[in-house]
Parts: sequence; C-alpha cells; structure tokens
Amino acid sequence: MPATAEIRKRIGDLEHELDSVISVSHRRDLGNHWTAFVLMLIALSSSAVAGFGGISGMLQDPHLIGSLAAVPAAIALFGTTMKFQEKSNWHYRRKNGVKAFKFRLRFELPESPNANNVAAISLAFREFEGVMQQEWEKQLAFNWSTLSKKRDH
Repeated sequence: MPATAEIRKRIGDLEHELDSVISVSHRRDLGNHWTAFVLMLIALSSSAVAGFGGISGMLQDPHLIGSLAAVPAAIALFGTTMKFQEKSNWHYRRKNGVKAFKFRLRFELPESPNANNVAAISLAFREFEGVMQQEWEKQLAFNWSTLSKKRDH
C-alpha cells in the first residue's frame, strides 16, 4: 500500500527540517573555520612584520614594534577562548550526522512507509540533537566560571 498523503507530508516536513539544520550548520562550519584561519593569518603576519621590520630597521618606532608583537598573544587568547576551530568541527560533525538522517529518510524507508517509520527517524534525530547540544554546552559554550572560581584559603 503506498504512503498516505499524511505520511508524505510528514516525510516532506522532516526533510525540510533536516535541510534547514544542514544549511545552518554548513554556514556556521565555514564561518568558524574561516574566522580561525583569518585570525591565524593576522597573528602570523603581525609577528612577521614586527620581527622583520625591527631586524631590518624598516620599523624604528618601538611602540609600533611592541604593538605588532603583542597582536599574536591577544589573538591566541581570543581564539582559544572563543574556540572557533572546535566550533567549526562541531558544526561539521552535526552537519554530517544530520545528513545521515536525511539519507535514512530518503533512501532507507520501506517502499510503503508508515507513521512509525517516520517517527523512528524523528526520534533518533531529536536524540542526536540532544547529544550534540550537551557536547556544545560542556565543551564549547562560553562561560565566565573559569575566571570567577574562588580559591579555598
């Protein structure tokens, strides 16, 4: 028996949801990756300009050389705190995980899917999202707690 109109609608709605998550994760994956890459280029360029400019005598102002030399440390602190590459990796893994649900929905359903088949994929997707959210909160979310912990005296 072919899928009912309601089952086809549920499949379409779930596929639309999966496509949306894939699209957002892809944009964020690229954005975080390129942010990390550009910050690294700025840090390396600043260090190189300060070093070669100071050694060659092309840069005479010690304030400028010192400022340029401080940029890599500031970028390292910022990049480590914000975890751009780790966030990029997380979005990449999320995108690939959601693609697996899309493949399941498109190619692994029985010829005549029923509501339980679609519900199983939806439930597995929600569980996956829950695991990914816990990982984000545990490893990637910015929080001030590490700076505000009081030492026992």
